[in-house]
Amino acid sequence: MLISVHIPKTGGTAFGALLADRFGPRLLQDYDDRPLSHPAAWRIGAALARLPVQPARVARYDAVHGHFLALKYLAVRGDVVTWLRDPAQRVLSRYHHYLRDVAEGRPLQRVRGLRPGLALEEFIELPRFRDTMAKYFAGFPLRRVRCFGFSEDMAEGLARMRRTLGLELGAPALVNANPRREGEAYDIPEALRRRIERLNPGDYRLWYEARAREGV
Repeated sequence: MLISVHIPKTGGTAFGALLADRFGPRLLQDYDDRPLSHPAAWRIGAALARLPVQPARVARYDAVHGHFLALKYLAVRGDVVTWLRDPAQRVLSRYHHYLRDVAEGRPLQRVRGLRPGLALEEFIELPRFRDTMAKYFAGFPLRRVRCFGFSEDMAEGLARMRRTLGLELGAPALVNANPRREGEAYDIPEALRRRIERLNPGDYRLWYEARAREGV
């Protein structure tokens, strides 16, 4: 069983497309929880409440992928994988997603403090958009993660999953990227990067630990 935790703005959409090609109807796409739409105590409690039923629920699948807390599948025997991204780059990507929603007239998420016209400096202060990656692994033992991929080098991450898990998926397409971004990364002034790091200590701990573990 492959358990793939899709953290927003880390390349998980492209990875999900590869999984859909590989597993077809044997892939469970689990996007119903919207875990970060709820307070921490609620989402962790909901994940714990679902623990007993998850093994039977996924019995007819070979893989599951989606926006869910890793804790939800703690009772399922399988290989847990996820993709991470430099936390400052991920925050900038999420901010530009918000800007596109505003520019195109799409309704904004119901998040306290979120409204049209926010400057980046205001957006990064909103609690909802801080430590996002760490929130997806709250209460989950990181030793259970068999492989971390990093969106900065998806080809290497896929090669590592092939070596570690025997999982052959092919090359990813660019999916859900910001069409206005020039180059491979956002240009972030050092002062802003330091501020983002102060606001996202959990994400940075996870990022550094995962990269050290994978030797990258």
